[in-house]
Amino acid sequence: MNATKRSCDAIDAQANAWLARRDAGLTEAQRAEFARWRDADPAHARALAEAETVWGLVEGPATDTRETMRTALRQRARRRQQRRAAGACAAVAAVCLAGVLWWWTPVLPARAPHSAPTAKLIVPGRQVLPDGSVVELNAGSRIETDFSGALRRVRLLQGEAHFEVAKDAARPFVVAAHGVEVRAVGTAFAVRLVTKSVEVLVTEGRVAVERTTASATTPTVPPAPALVDAGNRLRLTDDAPAASPVAQTIAPAERDRELAWRWPRLEFTDTSIGEAVALFNGRNRLQLKVGDDAVRTLRVTGVFRADNVEGFVQLLESGFGLKAERTGETEILLRSAP
Repeated sequence: MNATKRSCDAIDAQANAWLARRDAGLTEAQRAEFARWRDADPAHARALAEAETVWGLVEGPATDTRETMRTALRQRARRRQQRRAAGACAAVAAVCLAGVLWWWTPVLPARAPHSAPTAKLIVPGRQVLPDGSVVELNAGSRIETDFSGALRRVRLLQGEAHFEVAKDAARPFVVAAHGVEVRAVGTAFAVRLVTKSVEVLVTEGRVAVERTTASATTPTVPPAPALVDAGNRLRLTDDAPAASPVAQTIAPAERDRELAWRWPRLEFTDTSIGEAVALFNGRNRLQLKVGDDAVRTLRVTGVFRADNVEGFVQLLESGFGLKAERTGETEILLRSAP
C-alpha cells in the first residue's frame, strides 16, 4: 500500500468516525472540533460528502431496492478509482462507508480485537409529558417542564430534542431555549441548542419562532414571530441581523440525517456476525439465517440502524464477499460465496 492510499484510507476512516459521533450526538466542544477537522483540508470535506451520499441511500426509509444500493456502491468505487489514478485522495473501498448507520469495519477472526467484544442496542431517551406529548432526547440532552399555568412550557437546557405535541388549542405548547421560544398547538418539531445558536426543524405542521431576550442586534420593536412549516429549518444566532430570520427548506434525506439519532441502532465492537444477526432478528420481521460457521465467526465493528436489515446485508456482501439468498418472503440466508 503506497503512502497516498494510506493517507486517503486514514481520511476516509476519520470521516466515517466523525459521522458516527455526529449523528449519535456531539457536545458543543466536539461540534467545534468536527468543524475544524472538516475545514482543515478539502479532502476531508470530500470524504464526508461521499460518505453522507451513500448513508442517505442506506439510512433512508427501507424502500430502496438492493440493486439501487449496488449501483450506488459501484459508482462510488469507480469515482474513487479514477481520482486515485489521477493522484487525488480517495477512500479505501465501497466497504468502508458511512455504513448501515454511520460507520462500520469488517474484522477477520484472526485479527486481535482492540477492545473487548460488545454488542448493544442504543435507544434515544423518551419522555411522555403530562399532556400526552412525547419528547425524544439526544444523548446528553436535558429539559425542564412547567405545565402549571395557561401554557405548556418546556425549557431545553442542553442538547437536542424532538417534540410530538398533543393537540390542545386552549393551551399552546412552548419550548424555550437560549432566548428563543418555539410555539405550537399540535405539531412535531426538533430544537437543537448549541453555544451561540438555536435550530428549529419542523417535521409536521407549523410553529411560530421568536426571540424573547434582547441582543446587540435586536431592534427596539422586535420582529413578528417567524412561521416555520413542515420540511423547513430555521437557525437563529446571537450575531444574526436584526431582521426576522428566514426559514429554509431542507431535502428529506438531509432531514433524516439531522434526526438520525432518533432511530434505535445497534452498536457492535468486534462482534461475531452470528451474534449481530441474532440482535437484528430480535427487532425485525425480515429474518437472517447463517448458512455456515465460517460466516458465523466473522466479526464486525460499527453502528447500524436497527431496522435496516437490507442495508446491513448489502454491506456484508460488499465487505466480506458473502452470498445473500432470499429463501422466503421474510428470510435471507447468508453463506460463504462459492
